[in-house]
Amino acid sequence: MHVILIIKNFIGFTIFKMLKHYLVLSNNNSKNLLFINTGQIGDLIISSLIFKNADILKKKYDNIYFLLKYEFAELFKDENKINFIQWNYKKYKYNIIYRIKFLLNLRKLNIIDTFNLTAARGITVDELSLLSGGKNIFALNSNYRYLTKLFGESIDKMYTKILAKNILNEYDKNIIALKYLGLDYQFDKTNYQRKDNNTYKYDIVIAPFSSLRNKEWGRKKFEKLIKILSQKNKILLLGAFEQKNKLDSLKKDNDNVSIDAGEIPLNNIQNVIKNSKLFIGLDSGLSHIALKVGTPLIAIIGGALFGRFFPYNDNYNTRYLYNKMDCFGCELRCIHKEPYCLTEVTVDEVLKNAYEILDNYEDS
Repeated sequence: MHVILIIKNFIGFTIFKMLKHYLVLSNNNSKNLLFINTGQIGDLIISSLIFKNADILKKKYDNIYFLLKYEFAELFKDENKINFIQWNYKKYKYNIIYRIKFLLNLRKLNIIDTFNLTAARGITVDELSLLSGGKNIFALNSNYRYLTKLFGESIDKMYTKILAKNILNEYDKNIIALKYLGLDYQFDKTNYQRKDNNTYKYDIVIAPFSSLRNKEWGRKKFEKLIKILSQKNKILLLGAFEQKNKLDSLKKDNDNVSIDAGEIPLNNIQNVIKNSKLFIGLDSGLSHIALKVGTPLIAIIGGALFGRFFPYNDNYNTRYLYNKMDCFGCELRCIHKEPYCLTEVTVDEVLKNAYEILDNYEDS
C-alpha cells in the first residue's frame, strides 16, 4: 500500500511540476482572496465560519472566492457574499484538458492570497492551491493523509506558511486562519432556544448512517432507539438517496417516523435540523450542521478521529458519546473486529442523554 502511494505521489508531483512550469499568469491590480476546501459536507460547514466575516474581508479584498466540489455547491446556494467556484474532482484528475482549462481560469482571477482549508491534504488539492496564482499561499496543516512524508515535506516548503501545524482540531485551525486575516473570531456557543411547539414539524431528526462503515453505530441499535423515542416524538430520518432502503427498514410501519433520502435540497437541510428539538447523528456532516445552527446535539462519534473534528464545544445540549479505548486516533484504520469505540455505546446511554435534553426543553 505504501509503495502504491509513493508511485501515485510521484506521478502527481511530476504533473504538478510540469504544469507549474508552463502555466502563465494574467496580471492586473485586483486584490482577490481565495479559499479552497475540497472536503465533504462537514469540512465545508466548519470552513463556513468564514462567511460570517465576509463583509469585513471585503474591506481588504476586492472579491472573495471559495472553491469546493460541485456536488456540495447547493449547500451554500443562499450565500451571496462569496463567489463560489465549483470543481469536478473526477474530471480534474482524469481529463487533462479540463484540468488545464480549470487552472488557467483560476489563475485569471488575480488572486493575491490563497488559503488551503482542506483537512486531509493530497497532491491534487496542493496543486490547486499552489497553482492558483496567489502571491501568498497558506495551508492550515501538514496532515499528509494522501501524501508520503517525503513528498509532503517538499510541498510544505512551497507554501508561504503552514498556519496551524501543531493544532489538532479543524474548527480551531479555521479560526486561526481568520485571526491571521486580522479577524478576532470566537466560535458561537450552542444556544438552546425554546421555540413554540408549532414551530417544529419534527421533534427529533436522526441521521443513522455513514458512507464509512467504521463510523457506523449499528442499524439494530438505531432501530431500538427509534422505536422507543417515536412513542412520544415525531421523528425524521435523514440519509442519502442510496440509503433509502436502509432508512425504510428503520421506519417500518411507524406513523411517527418519516424518512428523507436525499430529497431535501442541501441548502434547506440546515432549516430542517434547526427547526427540531434534538438532532442525533454520527461523526458526520449533518452533526456539524446541528452544531452550527444551535440545535441540541447527540453525536455518537467513536475515537478514530478523536479531537480532529469532534468533540468540540460540548456542553449540556451538545453531547458526544464514545467508548474510551487505547487505540483512539487510529484514523479509521481499525485493528479490531468492529469499532468498539462506537459499538460499545449503548442504546440506554443515548436514551438517557436524549431524555435529559428533551426534559430540559419542556422545563425551560
